[in-house]
Amino acid sequence: LGPRHVEQQRIGPGHTFTPRISPDIMAFTMAQTINTQFAARRVGGPKTSRRHVAARCSIEPSSASRSTSTRRETILSATIVPALAGIFGPFPGTVPTDLGVQAGGGLKGCPETPNCLSSFSPKGDSHFTAPLSFDKSRDAAIADVSGIITNYPLDMGFDGGGASITKTSANLIYANFTSKTFGFVDDVEFLFEDGKMFVRSASRIGESDGGVNAKRVAYVTAELLKKGGWSA
Repeated sequence: LGPRHVEQQRIGPGHTFTPRISPDIMAFTMAQTINTQFAARRVGGPKTSRRHVAARCSIEPSSASRSTSTRRETILSATIVPALAGIFGPFPGTVPTDLGVQAGGGLKGCPETPNCLSSFSPKGDSHFTAPLSFDKSRDAAIADVSGIITNYPLDMGFDGGGASITKTSANLIYANFTSKTFGFVDDVEFLFEDGKMFVRSASRIGESDGGVNAKRVAYVTAELLKKGGWSA
C-alpha cells in the first residue's frame, strides 16, 4: 500500500509509527466484508443477515486507540456507515403476508430469533410482552394508539426513519417502523379485544435487533399510561 492508503504518525522519539488506514481503504474493506458475508450465505455458509453485517461494520476503537483518536477518525466514523447505507441500502425486507388475526384467533407468534415480541408468545418466553388493559371504548383506545404512531418522535436513538400506519380495521392497527440509517422496516400490530390491547413487534431482517422492538413497545406503553384509562 502506498502513502495514499496508509498514513503513519510518529508518536515521539524512540517510538514506532502507528498506522492509520485511509477512508477509501476502510470503505473498500467494509464493502468486501458485506459481499463476502452474503456470498457465504448464498452458498450455504453461516447465516448472517444484512442487518447483522451492517451492525458489525460500525467502527469501535479500542480503549488504547481511543486516547489517540483524531478529528479525521471522528469524521470517518460519522460518514462511512451512512455512505455504506447509501450504497447497499435501504433494506426494507419482504413484506410478510401472514400477519393479522390468525385462523385460531390472536396474532402470530414469534420465530426462534430474538428480534420479535408478541403478546401471544407463551408467558415466560423471552418473546413474550404482556398486553395492556384499557378502560374506555375500543374506538377511543384505537385512537390513542393511532395518535402515538402519527406523532412518533424521531430522536430516540431508534426508529429514526419514522412510523406509519399501513392498515386499520375495527380491532387492529398494522404499522411499520423504520430505522434511520439502513432503512430496516419492522412490522408492528396492535389488536384490541375484550378490553385489552395485544401487540406483536417483529423485525423483517436479521436475527438480533439490538433491543429495538422492546424499546418501541416500552415507549408506546409509557405513552398510553400517560393518557389515562390504561393499565399494565
